[in-house]
Amino acid sequence: MENILTDEQLKTLLDVLHTDSNRPICQLVLYLISTGCRLSEALTARWSNINEANKFWTIPAANSKSKRQRSIPLSDSALEILKQIDRKESDIYVFTNRKTGTRFKNIFRPWDRIRNKAGVPFFRCHDARHGFASFCVQNGRSLYEVSKLLGHADTRTTQRYAHLNEKTLLEAANSVTIKLSAVMQMKPKEAPTGVVVV
Repeated sequence: MENILTDEQLKTLLDVLHTDSNRPICQLVLYLISTGCRLSEALTARWSNINEANKFWTIPAANSKSKRQRSIPLSDSALEILKQIDRKESDIYVFTNRKTGTRFKNIFRPWDRIRNKAGVPFFRCHDARHGFASFCVQNGRSLYEVSKLLGHADTRTTQRYAHLNEKTLLEAANSVTIKLSAVMQMKPKEAPTGVVVV
């Protein structure tokens, strides 16, 4: 089961993620939404694998579901989240639990509180990945591109993430109407002088 948020639900969730007092967990979830990565990949992300200058994050084969190293481009929103993290010099992991000094192992309890506060108790961390793929497709990105962003070897796997809402489909259908209307508005070409039009 995949849960895609409406724009209103997403707005409420983002408001909570930007204002809730548990900054590390909120930043982690915002990172999931901005990159489309898996929760396990974010939890094991190391600063040594983040290249902010060139805007990419390398996920080692050991931390990748496909067991192949892959690179994720870091969008402006993902880079902004990284800048906001309260980073200590000794931090190995991007998302470090300040109580233990190491990475977070499980975020269910704080995440459950946050999603309930946002009024989306059904929204799982993995749904952020589905949402990321859906946003990309709705903004005109190809399934091939989305497949690469998600680290899928086969675009058929990506197909299930590509949720097109009714509005997007209606806009696609209306693009034909726009084309037909434009053609109907065209003035007929005048026949060259001396040519008889039958």
